[in-house]
Amino acid sequence: MKKCAFVIPIFIKTECPERLTFFKQTIDSIYGQTCDDWLMILVDDNSQNSELDAYVDSIIRENGEKVIYKKNPRNYGAGESRNIGIALADEAGVDVVMFLDSDDVAHPRRVELTKDSFENKDIDVLYSYFIPIDECTKELPAEKFPHNIQFILENDKHALVGDDIWKKLISEKVYVNLTSSTSVRTDLAKTVPFPSIRSSEDLYVWMMYSAVGGKYDYTDEIPSKYRMPQKMPGRSLSTCYGEVNMNRDFADAYVSAIGDCINAALSRGAIQEDEVQPLMVKAYHNVLNELEIAGMDELLVEYSDKLLQ
Repeated sequence: MKKCAFVIPIFIKTECPERLTFFKQTIDSIYGQTCDDWLMILVDDNSQNSELDAYVDSIIRENGEKVIYKKNPRNYGAGESRNIGIALADEAGVDVVMFLDSDDVAHPRRVELTKDSFENKDIDVLYSYFIPIDECTKELPAEKFPHNIQFILENDKHALVGDDIWKKLISEKVYVNLTSSTSVRTDLAKTVPFPSIRSSEDLYVWMMYSAVGGKYDYTDEIPSKYRMPQKMPGRSLSTCYGEVNMNRDFADAYVSAIGDCINAALSRGAIQEDEVQPLMVKAYHNVLNELEIAGMDELLVEYSDKLLQ
């Protein structure tokens, strides 16, 4: 039997009580699993929130050995916190990590079907589609979706599965999934850690999981619910971190993934040298196209100069 664990990074400020409400809904979705053979790995990214601390203490008291908890000495970001969670999962003998962000909601059958898939198929990554919801847990209409969410949901109609999907990801698709709908073998997650950036850290690992040899599978049976608050604009990542910084992270993650994917694939003989240049050209144009869609004119000029010189 495969041992599965939810890996949940947490960063909830005292002045954002609604985020604690979302987190409680996240935890309730784990309690509501049809299969209770799970572990929960919570990595608090130095929240400094006494109400959150009290709630986590109650989770630990009620669930005992099913909960592994770590509080970071400083704020590292979600990606680094997931890496810490993955290391804790590995120490605990976990076979599969199920990523789940602290404001999203797991499907009730996620553990059940994830265990079944990894036990009966030769796969390394399992992903599903997702349902965008607002702060009241109501499903959002499609016109509320930003470009990247629309793109992912459209891609899911023709889901990429099997070996070497990284080629289409870097040269055509860009996005494959959101973190809270993705599960991966722990040994692969250890091999490809999340980069130390504040956004787009998942884009890099989804591409690299495939480039180092990971096999992808898709299911439409266990959609997670993805939180997109509509009345909290001042507390969103794009507002706090900045649109330009987010798009720079996106471009840097994407460009790094292009080079690292190609090197990884070359090292295992998955592509030939004469395939590299055409693939890189397509991939670089894809980066620039995404910056143009985002309206990042200055970044578009900057990365055009870097990539097409």
